[in-house]
Amino acid sequence: MASDTQAPASDRKRVQFLLRSGLIVSMVLMTIGLVININNGHIESVPVAMFDLLNESLTLGDRLLGLGVLVLALTPAIRVLTLTILWTREKDWKFVGISILVIIALIISITLGGHA
Repeated sequence: MASDTQAPASDRKRVQFLLRSGLIVSMVLMTIGLVININNGHIESVPVAMFDLLNESLTLGDRLLGLGVLVLALTPAIRVLTLTILWTREKDWKFVGISILVIIALIISITLGGHA
């Protein structure tokens, strides 16, 4: 019985760690990208599409800034995936169904937003 009460707290700590890690990685990427851009004399922001992050025409600073924003945007999506797995293990089918609907909405929005 004691292991059942400790498992949800442990799972919550993992999700909390995931969110913190995503924020930290994002901030580090964006800070390094900003420093590189300022150091190179680029003080204007350049819009970067998600699908253009691997484009060779981008400067390293702009690429890092874009990756930082992408990591920041994907962190909540990864949280939803993680919670879906946790709720599946707990057999909480109501929340599994809701989280699958959220994942489908995210996939549709990323797909449509990438081509608009």
